[in-house]
Amino acid sequence: MLLERATATLTDIFQLIQTHASLSRDLSALLPTFFTALLNFSNQSPLLPGLLTALHILIPEHATIFRPNLTRTAALTLSLIDGSSSRRIRQLAARVYVDLHHSAPKGTSAEHWRAGLLGAVAEIHLVLDHIFEGIEEGRFFVLYELT
Repeated sequence: MLLERATATLTDIFQLIQTHASLSRDLSALLPTFFTALLNFSNQSPLLPGLLTALHILIPEHATIFRPNLTRTAALTLSLIDGSSSRRIRQLAARVYVDLHHSAPKGTSAEHWRAGLLGAVAEIHLVLDHIFEGIEEGRFFVLYELT
C-alpha cells in the first residue's frame, strides 16, 4: 500500500518536469533510477497496476531517459500480456507495450514495430492454422467424439 502511494506520488512529481523547468534540472537525474526501481518491483503482483500506470504515463514524456530499459520492459509486458494475469493487468501491459515505440532508438522505430507486427501476424497465423485444422473443403468434421 505504501509503495503504491509512493509510486503514484513520484509519478505525479516526474510529470511536473515537463511544465516546470526548474524541476527539470533537479529531478531529471533521478528518473533512470525510478524507472529501474519500477522494473525491479514488477515481480510483486499487488504493485503491478501502479507500476504499469506509472510507466504508461512517464514513457511518452521521458522516452530518451527510459531507452536503456526498453528491452527489459518489452519482455515484461509481453510476458504479462501472454500470461495468466488478470484482464486489467493485461490491458495495462498492452498500453505500456504500445508506449515503448517512443523509446526506440532514433531511426529504428519503424523496424521495431515492423518486427512486432510480423511477430503478431505469425502468432495469429499459427492460431488460425489450429482452428481451421478441422475444416476440410467447406465441411466440418468432428475431431473429438463427444460422449
